[in-house]
Amino acid sequence: MMMTATEKRESELWGAADATAGDWFRRQCRDVLEPMFLWFKPGTVAFWIGADGLNEDWRKASPLQVSPAWTRDRVKFWIVDIARVNRLPIYSPGKPARETIADFNAMRKANKGSWFTFRGNSEDGRPIAIKAYGTWIQIAEIGESGAPGFVRDCGPMDVSVGAMNSFLRSFLSS
Repeated sequence: MMMTATEKRESELWGAADATAGDWFRRQCRDVLEPMFLWFKPGTVAFWIGADGLNEDWRKASPLQVSPAWTRDRVKFWIVDIARVNRLPIYSPGKPARETIADFNAMRKANKGSWFTFRGNSEDGRPIAIKAYGTWIQIAEIGESGAPGFVRDCGPMDVSVGAMNSFLRSFLSS
């Protein structure tokens, strides 16, 4: 079974969090007094826990110190929570809005007279999901459901392609 883009991102996030937690646990056991913080590298799903980032490309993900009393699993879940709640820019950005709209229109033309779903990423890397029939966008979502910045909207029915594209431009800028 093929994984969706969101499932792939989740798998990548959990894998990176697990590897980082394992590395942290081994190093923290050697020196429980060393203060350690969570760091991330923008544009990549890569984390590091240490006193400092690995180089100038790494950014501190949270001002909170990782407690030496935490378990490996606790740290793994904490990393995922920090990445989601703080909306860390760890994913590559998506296409510009005009390209996303062009891809959507190509799919709309290929599915004339039937319902279809469109998936992609916004310019800032948030997932986009759209359910549509012709020029009617019944459901449009951007971001992860329940996460900060999540937007769910719908477009007007029986509109021109120009009006639909105008709605999409406005929606993608939210």
